[in-house]
Amino acid sequence: VASWLTGQAPRSGFGRRDPAHDPWRFDVARQVAAGEVDAVIWLAALPVDRPEWLAAVPSVALVAEAEASLADVVIAVGRPGRDLAGVLWNEQRAALTYWPASAPTDLPSAASVLGVLTERLVEGRPASRSEPAC
Repeated sequence: VASWLTGQAPRSGFGRRDPAHDPWRFDVARQVAAGEVDAVIWLAALPVDRPEWLAAVPSVALVAEAEASLADVVIAVGRPGRDLAGVLWNEQRAALTYWPASAPTDLPSAASVLGVLTERLVEGRPASRSEPAC
């Protein structure tokens, strides 16, 4: 999505008025080491090695191959092209291609889990300044 919106490679930020591509500033390993990260949602619906920095911060992992040691909270999600339909890179066509589920399951998609998490966060009441800190 970052490449589509900006024409730049990943590690682009959208927190300011204009998109900014800055590989150093948006390097997660550097951010974790510098204490700039409070928590992480690790999304890996396709198999990928767990980054070493993930153990250094509180984390929630949305993964197709769920292992309890991946993060503080692990949520199993469907793998695109296997458990549910999805759009994946097709080496033969050198393009993004729709893939139907080859072995459909009832696992939720990562997008649906993120949607539910977002709804729950939006529904939460922010603490007021007059409330004592816990």
